[in-house]
Amino acid sequence: MENPMAPEAEEDEMAEMLKSVKRDGAELSLAYRPFGSVPESLALAEGRYVTTLNLTECDLKSFSNLVCFPSLQTLVLDKNDLEDIKACPTIPTLTTLWFNNNRVADLPAFLDQVLERFPLISDLSMMRNPACPGLMDIKRPDMEACRMYRTYVVFRAPQLVTVDGVDVTEGERRDAALRGQFTVKRRPQEAAAGGAHPMLAEPGGKSSGGIFDRKPKAVLDPLAVRPLVNVASLPSRKPVGVYGRERRYDGAHSEGNRFIMDDHL
Repeated sequence: MENPMAPEAEEDEMAEMLKSVKRDGAELSLAYRPFGSVPESLALAEGRYVTTLNLTECDLKSFSNLVCFPSLQTLVLDKNDLEDIKACPTIPTLTTLWFNNNRVADLPAFLDQVLERFPLISDLSMMRNPACPGLMDIKRPDMEACRMYRTYVVFRAPQLVTVDGVDVTEGERRDAALRGQFTVKRRPQEAAAGGAHPMLAEPGGKSSGGIFDRKPKAVLDPLAVRPLVNVASLPSRKPVGVYGRERRYDGAHSEGNRFIMDDHL
């Protein structure tokens, strides 16, 4: 059986990783380093200067030292196997959250947490989470589920400028105001078994148990009045004032892909 790393060796490894972390202007990136949390010494030394913090694939276990970032505006938490942000402190300055490739299964509860902790949120990306159907998530995208998902998110957070890197249109805002309350049938109890996307029902089969059914029942009938906006036709929007070279991993619009190289996928 493989022996765990000795504490001294682990501390040495962390110290070496920490040496490689350098703030670039107002941006601090710990991406692809298994720190588990932002090291306290780093947070205390650099936190007050940072507006963009990239914690992609950091094996994140603790949010505690985020309180040391009083001016944080953009937080990237992609690929950390996170189910929620219950332990995250309130960040009143945050406007952009990237939470792609995590394990969010309860969309209403997650949005509760986001709106409570980040009152100024304007750009939210949640691609490749179990609760978030997307055009890139499955072999045959369910356009109805994707539209209903966006409608619900905009209904819950009408201040959003982008959802999953795509501009929210005025048409979507109107649809959300009229129909958003009908797009959620119930909070999901658990992900669907057998690897099926938990938000979608199999064609011609029974509901997967997700909150967006492929064949809406009575409570969803208002959606049939007229089609919602086709998200595939919406204009893309690159966030303004955010840094770096774009690197794809999930689709055309994820902010996290500015930090992710193809060989990390």
